[in-house]
Amino acid sequence: KLRNSLLNIINDYKINHLVHLLGFVCNPYKYISKSKYFVLTSKFEGFPMVLIEALACETPVIAFDCPTGPKEIIQQEINGLLIEDQNMDKLIQAMNVMLSNDVLYSRCKMNAKISIDKFSLSVIGGQWLDLMSYNWFYLKKLLYITTNLQNSGGVARILSVKLNYLIEKYDYNISVINSNQKNNIFFYDFNGQIKFFSINTNHLFEYKKELNVLINNIE
Repeated sequence: KLRNSLLNIINDYKINHLVHLLGFVCNPYKYISKSKYFVLTSKFEGFPMVLIEALACETPVIAFDCPTGPKEIIQQEINGLLIEDQNMDKLIQAMNVMLSNDVLYSRCKMNAKISIDKFSLSVIGGQWLDLMSYNWFYLKKLLYITTNLQNSGGVARILSVKLNYLIEKYDYNISVINSNQKNNIFFYDFNGQIKFFSINTNHLFEYKKELNVLINNIE
């Protein structure tokens, strides 16, 4: 339905020669690498890998500041433009600026690839190795950050078994931060010694702020 609606709009504006709906392609990078810039108009994201992929192709990016992810990737006027969420007028303005401002465009293109070095395997892998090298077992304290513990899914079931075991067998001190948790009523049984905390926001920036406050206050 959406495709047909878009095709009707394309026909109405007589821009068939300019707009092509390719559908799924095995190798999108041959198009992204030759693009002037890449535009992401999502209302919601997790971590938009497509922005990373576009920047890896040395293609500047433009995206709405939607929850969540674009703000973590786009450096304003350095590798692209971050636009007020779902403000179409601002989006059009940004797209026109990227076409007309050669200095801005050249700067974003020059910085595109280097701006994602912080997401490289060597950097992220090193951070994981540093984390895993610490001997957490003998500390007997555990902070677990998760979502959707109040449903009947497999993740909640496995976590309840693991956390309960650590408390009953090794006397662990466990705290759990669960996103958008309305109460402490769960489908599976969790040991009463587990301390539960909740973060109720879908915006990554606000989530990180609340997370930092909670972590600093959890004993």
